[in-house]
Amino acid sequence: MRFKNSLLIFLLLTFAFLLLIRGDPYDVVAGFNTRSISTDAESFTLRLIIFTGSNLTYAGEFNVSYVLRYINLTKIESGSGWVLIQMNSPKKYVFYRDPSAASLPDRTTLATLTFRRGALSETETTNILLTLFKAADSSGSDLNIQLVNSTVTISLIYEETSGSSGGGGVRPAGGAVGVSSFTWLLVFSITLASVIVLSALYLKMGKMPNCFLVIDGRPLPIPSRGKVFGREDFYGLVSEDKLSYITRRSKGGHFTIVRFTDGYYIIDSYSTNGTLVDGVDIRGKGYVPLRNGARISIPQVFEATIWIRK
Repeated sequence: MRFKNSLLIFLLLTFAFLLLIRGDPYDVVAGFNTRSISTDAESFTLRLIIFTGSNLTYAGEFNVSYVLRYINLTKIESGSGWVLIQMNSPKKYVFYRDPSAASLPDRTTLATLTFRRGALSETETTNILLTLFKAADSSGSDLNIQLVNSTVTISLIYEETSGSSGGGGVRPAGGAVGVSSFTWLLVFSITLASVIVLSALYLKMGKMPNCFLVIDGRPLPIPSRGKVFGREDFYGLVSEDKLSYITRRSKGGHFTIVRFTDGYYIIDSYSTNGTLVDGVDIRGKGYVPLRNGARISIPQVFEATIWIRK
């Protein structure tokens, strides 16, 4: 009897211990909101969701892949509490927690992606792939990620139409068959005029930048829309033997300075050698506010000063 009681106690303790040490091995679970979409519309949307772990995540990056011939990503909007930055690669994005968001719920929408169907093709199905997803906590340490719904199958529905010569044709259901030459000419003229006006406004506004990065007395202007700084920006300012420590813009740049409504911020683009603000490494810390006169440096490469027009 004692043996049976001892065995029962041992099994109960073992079970309790396993429950104690079990726990979810993943810090963050993320992916698209669906596995498939069937549509006859000209455009459709997908949501990239952090199902669990939003409250742990402070920064990260993701890649979206698809066949451009069939569909095209026309717009991407950040979810509440997040900010997205598109890197030089058109399908790669870096995200950071909005500095004004003190806390986030465990589940959030990270981004809403709008796609438009591309040229007509012999296939009616294609895939959208979430090929990369990384996330880091407030200290910059990588979080353990589980991806769900990382592949979305898109079924593009077309309806048969008859051409003037009697031959068959294909067009998106509910879509227009054709557009007159006059309409195309009108659209082109409006677009050209818009480009000219916006270019003139840009040049006018660009004459008086409000923020500079000053290295050895030489200012680098920062446009109001922000700027990604990479190796290419420092030729002639940094000796050639030190340029290799600066990440190229083609690889996402080393750091980015952007302007929000309450001032300028700097973010490190997951650089190898890091970015220091007033001597503090900001890798993985998301947006860091900049004050006038703050020291920005890349270790063993250069130290610059931020100058902000008041």
